[in-house]
Amino acid sequence: MKVLKKASIVQKLKTAEHTRTERQVLEAVRACPFLVTLHYAFQTDAKLHLILDYVAGGELFTHLYQREHFNENEVRIYIAEIILALEQLHKLGIIYRDIKLENILLDAEGHIVLTDFGLSKEFCGGESRAYSFCGTIEYMAPEVVRSGSQGHDIISKIILSCVSKSQYMYKNGDEQRFVIVQTEFFCDNPKMEPMTNTEDNIVLCSI
Repeated sequence: MKVLKKASIVQKLKTAEHTRTERQVLEAVRACPFLVTLHYAFQTDAKLHLILDYVAGGELFTHLYQREHFNENEVRIYIAEIILALEQLHKLGIIYRDIKLENILLDAEGHIVLTDFGLSKEFCGGESRAYSFCGTIEYMAPEVVRSGSQGHDIISKIILSCVSKSQYMYKNGDEQRFVIVQTEFFCDNPKMEPMTNTEDNIVLCSI
């Protein structure tokens, strides 16, 4: 159950907007594979309550923190399921703008469940793209951080997160995090564990 305090929501316009967006997206994605399902929603005088799936495996971030990196077969499955989840959102006219390991959960069978849709955007009318700079900097594509306008390859950053031993995700402090992202992910040769599969090496080196 996700509980939100109304007093905290109304203090900031953006927070209220994100809360409305999350509720709307959850209503739209009921029973979609690899996306968390909303079962009930209700409110009291002081709080909003969202009854969501219980996802027993916890965050992908926690598993990576404990193990340092996943093996190639695990990464293939996780990335494939993430892509299917994002494709389902895109079919519904929704873009997911905060993809990160903390928002990717694992269910009891080891499959991913995407959650937290507060920063998502639903396209209405003639809209064709979003212009807001939002999300979590560690997982943003380099061209987004550099204020570029070309293709934003978020999936590649997730792959690098899963197979590399980068320390950026264990640091605190926005300024320090930005410096680490700049030095580790904008460099020509990011640090990665040796891969046994030649095809995977080629793909990762081309990212």
